[in-house]
Amino acid sequence: MFYLVDKPTGISSFSAVARVRRITKSAKAGHTGTLDPLASGLLIVATNGSTKLIPYFENDRKTYRFTVDFSRSSESLDLGTETWDVDAPDLENARKSMGNGGLEALLSKFRGKILQAPPKYSALRINGRRAYHLARKGKDFEIPERETEVFSLEIESFVFPFATFTAEVSAGTYVRSLARDIGSEFDTGAVVTELRRTAIGRLSVERAHPPLEAGTENAIDPAEILPDMVVLRPSDEIVKNLVAGISQPSPVRIDAGKNVLVRNEEDYVSLCVSQNSMLIPLRNAIG
Repeated sequence: MFYLVDKPTGISSFSAVARVRRITKSAKAGHTGTLDPLASGLLIVATNGSTKLIPYFENDRKTYRFTVDFSRSSESLDLGTETWDVDAPDLENARKSMGNGGLEALLSKFRGKILQAPPKYSALRINGRRAYHLARKGKDFEIPERETEVFSLEIESFVFPFATFTAEVSAGTYVRSLARDIGSEFDTGAVVTELRRTAIGRLSVERAHPPLEAGTENAIDPAEILPDMVVLRPSDEIVKNLVAGISQPSPVRIDAGKNVLVRNEEDYVSLCVSQNSMLIPLRNAIG
């Protein structure tokens, strides 16, 4: 089963998932796309066998709404660590440069494919250790730049030194790094003061519920999360053989290479791939 969860600020994504697992009495649970404790918004939580489907949508685009204070800096690029003020002359220069459309004009540089260095306060692993653990201990290390993609980036409001943006980005994009890099273009700081994920793919946070309210109201059909997959309800005999790991002739024509969600009368039971008019089981017990 999948649940659309609106994670509040103040708890980790792990804690939100644990609450869903406890409320739904599930043996296991997972999610796609970690949100920091200071961030809120949409998590897609999978329970039990549905966790096997996470790799098929974890790279969906993410949409965020975030507010940046360009008058301050911090090691974590948000309010999670001590902040310090930007020097007054630099701040005044940034104010002038950002005004009269300067900030809007600069954003075109950050749309499309960009190189981005993830924050040192992140869950990325460096030689087996979480980067944020190393950062908290004051260790000196570098995280290489990597390519991400910004599909849209717009200003929602701007009253210097605060600006609120909306952005749709590829998986693996760090909003805090995006804010830092925008500030750097104006030789000023940048601290993300609010961050909210409003959508994953075509799924909106408006449909989500808090973690302790996980239930039928925010449960979602896997076919909606994975709209590009074919959903098939074959005969009981075919279902039985597929669950046993035995490839079966497809009862309908399906393009080669297409992933197929197979269900019985009650639930989804198998993920297959279509090859040469056959259904080849990939993962079973996915309901």
